[in-house]
Amino acid sequence: MLKKILSQVISVIDVAITIIASLVFLGVIALGGFALYDAVSVVDSANLGDDVLRLRPSRDDGGDFSLKDLKQINGDIVGWIKVDNTNIDYPILQSTDNSEYLNLDYKKEYAAAGSIILDYRNRSFLDDYSILYGHHMSKNRMFSDVARFEDADFFENNGEGRVYAEEGVYRLKILAYAEVSAFDLKVYGLSALAKGENDAIVQYFQSKAKRVRSDIGAVDKIVILSTCDDSVKANRDVALGALELISDGEAEIDGAIDKDIESESDGDSASNQVVEAESSHEKEARAFPVKKVALTIMFIGVVGIFIKLVVDKLR
Repeated sequence: MLKKILSQVISVIDVAITIIASLVFLGVIALGGFALYDAVSVVDSANLGDDVLRLRPSRDDGGDFSLKDLKQINGDIVGWIKVDNTNIDYPILQSTDNSEYLNLDYKKEYAAAGSIILDYRNRSFLDDYSILYGHHMSKNRMFSDVARFEDADFFENNGEGRVYAEEGVYRLKILAYAEVSAFDLKVYGLSALAKGENDAIVQYFQSKAKRVRSDIGAVDKIVILSTCDDSVKANRDVALGALELISDGEAEIDGAIDKDIESESDGDSASNQVVEAESSHEKEARAFPVKKVALTIMFIGVVGIFIKLVVDKLR
């Protein structure tokens, strides 16, 4: 009698393990499909829609640029950046902090790729020193092409571009490339550098740079292009660029955009906010824990197989 009951229990366990094994197999297939979908959707989130692409400025515009139509899409659009021979060709967003557009696109819709962000402490590009942030995405999207300036040949033969803003069109020239700490306040402590201290930051970049032009000279307006470093999470790939106004726009150059530069302590706080936001973008871009779920499913499968082997031995 006991032997019969034990045999029935073993049969039930055997069926249960078979069901679990089948579910694990189906779970692995489903997870693989989701991971593929997730990877594609993350890349696609960096794509621009036709509504904004038709308003994209070009060199053929003769220097004319208006933000009016772009601002009808989103009032937080403050400009556009294009770097020749790269995929950097995006609208620039600015909010009341540096984290709002970390995972929002130009339409304020969720996008793992986020947007190109102008530091909220800047007054458009009227300051001596401006900072732009962008994610380091796959397939050379967003600001990942900043890292290409580490290559000597690419750096030597490229680096021209345009920054289109409310006050006019700027010629952009990349002068140096460096990898810096995400906590480097000489780079990200904007308030200390926005008031005529460009010579100091140029000298600092020259000391840190992996690539630097020999003919930098004095720079009236600096813009920093900052993105995450793929190899070291606490580091940033940074390109230092010079801006030269070549065409006046809709705003007067002196004081048209009314925004006070904050105190030194506020600048440090805002810099840390950006550091924390950028440091977490890989995690936010992969909000679904694919690896953890996959390992859990595999563990359940291995345990199930082990139990089945034990049950077979007991028969």
